[in-house]
Amino acid sequence: MSAGLRRFEVLRVIAAGALARTSLQGFADVDQELQELAGVRRVTPERRRHLLEVVHGMRALETALKEVVRSHGFRPESSIGRLLYQLSRFPISNPSHLNQRSFSRFMNTVRTDRNRFMHDANAFPRTAREADRILGEVAACFVMIVK
Repeated sequence: MSAGLRRFEVLRVIAAGALARTSLQGFADVDQELQELAGVRRVTPERRRHLLEVVHGMRALETALKEVVRSHGFRPESSIGRLLYQLSRFPISNPSHLNQRSFSRFMNTVRTDRNRFMHDANAFPRTAREADRILGEVAACFVMIVK
């Protein structure tokens, strides 16, 4: 199993724990998106595969962030930037609080990349390394928020 697949197996375990703890069914949807990552490993051409990996990773993250916000009794915002902002406004004592440094980091990486690939025609990760970098940031955000 590649390092990338292992990374998302860990995220699946974290999502399963969140589902068991909160009973929010959105975490089951997160698990489905993470499973899709393994399913696109043989898609060709390579740029399409990288785009699908990024899309499924982003969808899993965005849904997970919404479920975390919901689990704390708030109505989740509809965009990833606004979700990150909501999490940065959680009390510092909250395990899902996003500090200013992490908030800025994920706004500049996750949100920017997500918007580029979702809203720009013919936008694809240029290389496997770029796709892996983006998925690494998705995983880092996921682990930091979904505890």
